[in-house]
Amino acid sequence: MDYMNILKNNKKLIGLCTGIIIILTIILTLVQTFEYRASVGLMIIQKYNQSLDPYSIAKSSEILKKNLGSIIHTSSFFDKIMNSGFALENNFSSDQIKRKKQWRKKISINPSLENAMLVIDAYDKNKEQAKEFTNAIAYVLATQGHEYYGGDKNIEIKLVDYPVVSRFPVRPNILLNLLFGLILGLGAGIGMTVAYNAQRITHNVERITQNHISQNIEHETRGMERTTVAKEAWQADNRVDKTIDSRRQIINKPGMRAIPNNIPFVDLETNKEKQIADNRQQIIKQTTDNRQQKIGNSTENMRNVAEPQEFYGSMDNLYK
Repeated sequence: MDYMNILKNNKKLIGLCTGIIIILTIILTLVQTFEYRASVGLMIIQKYNQSLDPYSIAKSSEILKKNLGSIIHTSSFFDKIMNSGFALENNFSSDQIKRKKQWRKKISINPSLENAMLVIDAYDKNKEQAKEFTNAIAYVLATQGHEYYGGDKNIEIKLVDYPVVSRFPVRPNILLNLLFGLILGLGAGIGMTVAYNAQRITHNVERITQNHISQNIEHETRGMERTTVAKEAWQADNRVDKTIDSRRQIINKPGMRAIPNNIPFVDLETNKEKQIADNRQQIIKQTTDNRQQKIGNSTENMRNVAEPQEFYGSMDNLYK
Protein backbone atom coordinates (compact mmCIF):
# COMPACT_ATOMS: atom_id res chain seq x y z
CA MET A 1 0.00 0.00 0.00
CA ASP A 2 1.45 3.36 -1.11
CA TYR A 3 0.63 5.57 1.85
CA MET A 4 2.02 8.75 0.32
CA ASN A 5 -0.28 8.52 -2.70
CA ILE A 6 -3.21 7.65 -0.45
CA LEU A 7 -2.59 10.71 1.73
CA LYS A 8 -2.07 12.89 -1.34
CA ASN A 9 -5.31 11.75 -2.95
CA ASN A 10 -7.25 12.24 0.30
CA LYS A 11 -5.79 15.57 1.41
CA LYS A 12 -9.25 17.16 1.38
CA LEU A 13 -10.53 14.64 3.92
CA ILE A 14 -7.47 15.14 6.11
CA GLY A 15 -7.84 18.91 5.88
CA LEU A 16 -11.54 18.67 6.77
CA CYS A 17 -10.86 16.58 9.89
CA THR A 18 -8.04 18.89 10.95
CA GLY A 19 -10.19 21.98 10.45
CA ILE A 20 -13.10 20.55 12.44
CA ILE A 21 -10.91 19.59 15.40
CA ILE A 22 -9.13 22.98 15.37
CA ILE A 23 -12.51 24.75 15.40
CA LEU A 24 -13.66 22.59 18.32
CA THR A 25 -10.39 23.35 20.13
CA ILE A 26 -10.88 27.09 19.63
CA ILE A 27 -14.46 26.88 20.92
CA LEU A 28 -13.41 24.91 24.01
CA THR A 29 -10.60 27.41 24.61
CA LEU A 30 -12.83 30.46 24.32
CA VAL A 31 -15.48 29.14 26.72
CA GLN A 32 -12.90 28.83 29.51
CA THR A 33 -12.10 31.62 31.94
CA PHE A 34 -8.98 33.58 30.97
CA GLU A 35 -6.63 34.01 33.92
CA TYR A 36 -3.57 36.16 34.58
CA ARG A 37 -0.52 34.98 36.48
CA ALA A 38 1.33 36.71 39.31
CA SER A 39 4.73 35.33 40.39
CA VAL A 40 6.72 35.93 43.55
CA GLY A 41 10.16 34.60 44.55
CA LEU A 42 11.19 33.60 48.09
CA MET A 43 14.64 32.59 49.26
CA ILE A 44 15.09 30.13 52.11
CA ILE A 45 18.26 31.09 53.94
CA GLN A 46 19.89 28.87 56.53
CA LYS A 47 22.49 30.67 58.60
CA TYR A 48 25.96 29.19 58.75
CA ASN A 49 26.53 26.74 61.56
CA GLN A 50 30.05 25.58 62.41
CA SER A 51 28.75 22.18 63.43
CA LEU A 52 27.39 21.56 59.91
CA ASP A 53 29.33 21.28 56.67
CA PRO A 54 28.14 23.24 53.56
CA TYR A 55 26.71 20.12 51.93
CA SER A 56 24.51 19.38 54.95
CA ILE A 57 23.32 22.99 55.01
CA ALA A 58 22.39 22.89 51.30
CA LYS A 59 20.65 19.56 51.73
CA SER A 60 18.70 20.88 54.72
CA SER A 61 17.60 23.96 52.72
CA GLU A 62 16.41 21.74 49.86
CA ILE A 63 14.33 19.58 52.20
CA LEU A 64 12.87 22.66 53.88
CA LYS A 65 11.98 24.14 50.48
CA LYS A 66 10.05 20.99 49.51
CA ASN A 67 8.24 20.92 52.85
CA LEU A 68 7.13 24.54 52.57
CA GLY A 69 5.97 23.94 49.00
CA SER A 70 3.74 21.07 50.10
CA ILE A 71 2.42 23.03 53.10
CA ILE A 72 1.06 25.87 50.94
CA HIS A 73 -1.71 23.61 49.56
CA THR A 74 -2.95 22.56 53.00
CA SER A 75 -6.23 23.73 54.54
CA SER A 76 -4.54 25.37 57.54
CA PHE A 77 -2.34 27.48 55.29
CA PHE A 78 -5.39 28.41 53.20
CA ASP A 79 -7.11 29.69 56.34
CA LYS A 80 -4.04 31.76 57.24
CA ILE A 81 -4.03 33.31 53.77
CA MET A 82 -7.71 34.25 53.87
CA ASN A 83 -7.24 35.78 57.34
CA SER A 84 -4.01 37.61 56.52
CA GLY A 85 -5.74 40.98 56.09
CA PHE A 86 -5.26 41.32 52.31
CA ALA A 87 -8.15 42.23 50.00
CA LEU A 88 -8.81 38.72 48.78
CA GLU A 89 -12.06 37.61 47.17
CA ASN A 90 -13.33 34.40 48.69
CA ASN A 91 -14.82 32.74 45.61
CA PHE A 92 -14.05 29.26 46.85
CA SER A 93 -16.59 26.52 47.45
CA SER A 94 -17.91 25.82 50.93
CA ASP A 95 -17.24 22.12 50.40
CA GLN A 96 -13.80 21.28 51.74
CA ILE A 97 -12.87 18.81 48.98
CA LYS A 98 -13.91 21.17 46.17
CA ARG A 99 -12.23 24.10 47.91
CA LYS A 100 -8.97 22.19 48.16
CA LYS A 101 -9.07 21.38 44.41
CA GLN A 102 -9.76 25.04 43.61
CA TRP A 103 -6.87 26.15 45.82
CA ARG A 104 -4.45 23.70 44.16
CA LYS A 105 -5.52 24.95 40.75
CA LYS A 106 -5.12 28.57 41.80
CA ILE A 107 -1.66 28.31 43.39
CA SER A 108 1.34 26.69 41.70
CA ILE A 109 4.65 25.94 43.45
CA ASN A 110 7.87 25.88 41.42
CA PRO A 111 10.89 25.01 43.58
CA SER A 112 14.23 25.82 41.96
CA LEU A 113 16.55 22.87 41.42
CA GLU A 114 19.73 24.95 41.52
CA ASN A 115 19.27 26.89 44.77
CA ALA A 116 16.99 27.33 47.77
CA MET A 117 14.63 29.68 45.92
CA LEU A 118 10.89 29.04 45.93
CA VAL A 119 8.76 30.54 43.13
CA ILE A 120 5.02 30.81 43.77
CA ASP A 121 2.47 31.52 41.02
CA ALA A 122 -1.11 32.64 41.58
CA TYR A 123 -3.77 32.64 38.84
CA ASP A 124 -6.89 34.77 38.69
CA LYS A 125 -9.11 36.42 36.09
CA ASN A 126 -8.36 39.72 37.85
CA LYS A 127 -4.76 40.98 37.76
CA GLU A 128 -5.02 42.66 41.15
CA GLN A 129 -6.42 39.56 42.81
CA ALA A 130 -3.59 37.42 41.46
CA LYS A 131 -1.10 39.93 42.83
CA GLU A 132 -2.85 40.07 46.22
CA PHE A 133 -2.71 36.29 46.61
CA THR A 134 1.05 36.19 45.98
CA ASN A 135 1.58 39.04 48.46
CA ALA A 136 -0.49 37.21 51.07
CA ILE A 137 1.44 33.94 50.60
CA ALA A 138 4.82 35.69 50.80
CA TYR A 139 3.73 37.58 53.93
CA VAL A 140 2.46 34.47 55.75
CA LEU A 141 5.60 32.46 54.93
CA ALA A 142 7.90 35.28 56.02
CA THR A 143 6.07 36.04 59.26
CA GLN A 144 4.56 32.69 60.26
CA GLY A 145 6.71 30.21 58.37
CA HIS A 146 8.61 29.24 61.52
CA GLU A 147 5.48 27.36 62.62
CA TYR A 148 6.14 24.84 59.85
CA TYR A 149 9.87 24.22 60.40
CA GLY A 150 10.08 24.06 64.19
CA GLY A 151 10.97 27.67 64.99
CA ASP A 152 14.65 27.29 64.11
CA LYS A 153 16.22 30.76 64.40
CA ASN A 154 18.95 29.81 61.93
CA ILE A 155 16.37 29.64 59.11
CA GLU A 156 15.01 32.75 57.45
CA ILE A 157 12.58 33.29 54.56
CA LYS A 158 13.08 36.46 52.55
CA LEU A 159 11.20 38.00 49.65
CA VAL A 160 13.67 38.35 46.76
CA ASP A 161 11.32 38.83 43.77
CA TYR A 162 8.34 41.11 44.17
CA PRO A 163 5.06 40.02 42.57
CA VAL A 164 5.07 40.37 38.78
CA VAL A 165 1.78 40.11 36.87
CA SER A 166 1.60 38.91 33.26
CA ARG A 167 0.40 41.39 30.65
CA PHE A 168 -1.87 38.89 28.94
CA PRO A 169 -3.86 35.89 30.15
CA VAL A 170 -1.74 32.76 30.39
CA ARG A 171 -4.52 30.25 31.04
CA PRO A 172 -5.75 28.66 28.90
CA ASN A 173 -2.69 28.58 26.67
CA ILE A 174 -4.17 29.40 23.25
CA LEU A 175 -1.06 28.59 21.20
CA LEU A 176 -0.50 25.28 22.95
CA ASN A 177 -4.15 24.31 22.51
CA LEU A 178 -4.05 25.17 18.80
CA LEU A 179 -0.90 23.09 18.35
CA PHE A 180 -2.53 20.20 20.17
CA GLY A 181 -5.67 20.54 18.00
CA LEU A 182 -3.55 20.60 14.83
CA ILE A 183 -1.67 17.43 15.79
CA LEU A 184 -4.86 15.69 16.90
CA GLY A 185 -6.67 16.71 13.70
CA LEU A 186 -3.88 15.50 11.44
CA GLY A 187 -3.66 12.23 13.33
CA ALA A 188 -7.42 11.67 13.14
CA GLY A 189 -7.56 12.56 9.43
CA ILE A 190 -4.64 10.31 8.50
CA GLY A 191 -6.02 7.46 10.61
CA MET A 192 -9.47 7.70 9.01
CA THR A 193 -7.97 7.86 5.52
CA VAL A 194 -5.72 4.83 5.98
CA ALA A 195 -8.48 2.78 7.64
CA TYR A 196 -11.02 3.62 4.94
CA ASN A 197 -8.65 2.84 2.08
CA ALA A 198 -7.64 -0.44 3.72
CA GLN A 199 -11.30 -1.47 3.81
CA ARG A 200 -11.75 -0.28 0.24
CA ILE A 201 -8.78 -2.31 -1.02
CA THR A 202 -10.03 -5.40 0.81
CA HIS A 203 -13.46 -4.97 -0.78
CA ASN A 204 -11.95 -4.54 -4.26
CA VAL A 205 -9.83 -7.68 -3.84
CA GLU A 206 -12.87 -9.68 -2.78
CA ARG A 207 -14.93 -8.30 -5.67
CA ILE A 208 -12.20 -9.09 -8.23
CA THR A 209 -11.84 -12.59 -6.80
CA GLN A 210 -15.58 -13.18 -7.04
CA ASN A 211 -15.66 -11.90 -10.64
CA HIS A 212 -12.74 -14.15 -11.55
CA ILE A 213 -14.45 -17.17 -10.03
CA SER A 214 -17.69 -16.30 -11.85
CA GLN A 215 -15.87 -15.97 -15.18
CA ASN A 216 -14.10 -19.30 -14.66
CA ILE A 217 -17.38 -21.02 -13.84
CA GLU A 218 -19.07 -19.53 -16.90
CA HIS A 219 -16.12 -20.43 -19.15
CA GLU A 220 -16.07 -24.02 -17.93
CA THR A 221 -19.84 -24.26 -18.30
CA ARG A 222 -19.72 -23.02 -21.89
CA GLY A 223 -16.90 -25.43 -22.73
CA MET A 224 -18.87 -28.33 -21.34
CA GLU A 225 -21.94 -27.19 -23.25
CA ARG A 226 -20.02 -26.99 -26.54
CA THR A 227 -18.65 -30.47 -26.00
CA THR A 228 -22.09 -31.83 -25.17
CA VAL A 229 -23.71 -30.16 -28.21
CA ALA A 230 -21.02 -31.45 -30.56
CA LYS A 231 -21.26 -34.96 -29.15
CA GLU A 232 -25.04 -35.10 -29.32
CA ALA A 233 -25.06 -33.62 -32.85
CA TRP A 234 -22.51 -36.21 -33.96
CA GLN A 235 -24.65 -38.98 -32.48
CA ALA A 236 -27.75 -37.59 -34.19
CA ASP A 237 -25.92 -37.44 -37.52
CA ASN A 238 -24.86 -41.04 -37.14
CA ARG A 239 -28.42 -42.11 -36.40
CA VAL A 240 -29.71 -40.32 -39.51
CA ASP A 241 -26.93 -41.80 -41.65
CA LYS A 242 -27.76 -45.27 -40.44
CA THR A 243 -31.44 -44.73 -41.25
CA ILE A 244 -30.67 -43.60 -44.80
CA ASP A 245 -28.24 -46.45 -45.33
CA SER A 246 -30.83 -48.94 -44.21
CA ARG A 247 -33.38 -47.46 -46.61
CA ARG A 248 -30.91 -47.64 -49.47
CA GLN A 249 -30.23 -51.25 -48.73
CA ILE A 250 -33.93 -52.04 -48.80
CA ILE A 251 -34.41 -50.21 -52.11
CA ASN A 252 -31.45 -51.91 -53.77
CA LYS A 253 -32.59 -55.44 -52.91
CA PRO A 254 -33.42 -57.64 -55.91
CA GLY A 255 -37.10 -57.92 -56.68
CA MET A 256 -37.87 -54.66 -54.82
CA ARG A 257 -40.39 -52.55 -56.63
CA ALA A 258 -39.33 -49.14 -57.87
CA ILE A 259 -39.82 -46.04 -55.89
CA PRO A 260 -42.82 -44.02 -56.99
CA ASN A 261 -42.15 -40.92 -59.04
CA ASN A 262 -43.67 -38.63 -56.44
CA ILE A 263 -41.05 -39.74 -53.83
CA PRO A 264 -37.66 -39.14 -55.40
CA PHE A 265 -34.58 -40.57 -53.76
CA VAL A 266 -33.12 -37.10 -53.26
CA ASP A 267 -35.88 -36.45 -50.70
CA LEU A 268 -34.08 -38.83 -48.42
CA GLU A 269 -31.06 -36.53 -48.41
CA THR A 270 -33.28 -33.52 -47.82
CA ASN A 271 -35.06 -35.24 -44.96
CA LYS A 272 -31.67 -36.13 -43.55
CA GLU A 273 -30.51 -32.53 -43.48
CA LYS A 274 -33.82 -31.37 -42.03
CA GLN A 275 -33.76 -34.00 -39.32
CA ILE A 276 -30.16 -33.16 -38.44
CA ALA A 277 -31.03 -29.46 -38.20
CA ASP A 278 -34.07 -30.20 -36.04
CA ASN A 279 -32.03 -32.40 -33.75
CA ARG A 280 -29.35 -29.76 -33.38
CA GLN A 281 -31.89 -27.03 -32.61
CA GLN A 282 -33.49 -29.21 -29.96
CA ILE A 283 -30.14 -30.05 -28.40
CA ILE A 284 -29.02 -26.39 -28.42
CA LYS A 285 -32.30 -25.27 -26.82
CA GLN A 286 -32.08 -27.89 -24.09
CA THR A 287 -28.42 -27.10 -23.42
CA THR A 288 -29.12 -23.34 -23.30
CA ASP A 289 -31.87 -23.87 -20.74
CA ASN A 290 -29.54 -25.96 -18.61
CA ARG A 291 -26.80 -23.33 -18.85
CA GLN A 292 -29.14 -20.50 -17.81
CA GLN A 293 -30.26 -22.54 -14.82
CA LYS A 294 -26.66 -23.23 -13.76
CA ILE A 295 -25.65 -19.57 -14.17
CA GLY A 296 -28.70 -18.50 -12.14
CA ASN A 297 -27.73 -20.84 -9.32
CA SER A 298 -24.10 -19.62 -9.39
CA THR A 299 -25.22 -15.97 -9.36
CA GLU A 300 -27.52 -16.60 -6.41
CA ASN A 301 -24.71 -18.26 -4.44
CA MET A 302 -22.30 -15.40 -5.18
CA ARG A 303 -24.95 -12.87 -4.19
CA ASN A 304 -25.29 -14.56 -0.81
CA VAL A 305 -21.49 -14.38 -0.37
CA ALA A 306 -21.30 -10.74 -1.45
CA GLU A 307 -24.12 -9.49 0.80
CA PRO A 308 -21.75 -8.62 3.73
CA GLN A 309 -19.82 -6.35 1.35
CA GLU A 310 -22.81 -4.15 0.46
CA PHE A 311 -21.85 -1.77 3.26
CA TYR A 312 -18.38 -1.24 1.81
CA GLY A 313 -19.86 -0.83 -1.65
CA SER A 314 -22.12 1.95 -0.42
CA MET A 315 -19.14 3.59 1.31
CA ASP A 316 -17.19 3.30 -1.94
CA ASN A 317 -19.94 5.07 -3.90
CA LEU A 318 -20.20 7.74 -1.21
CA TYR A 319 -16.45 8.31 -1.28
CA LYS A 320 -16.49 8.74 -5.06
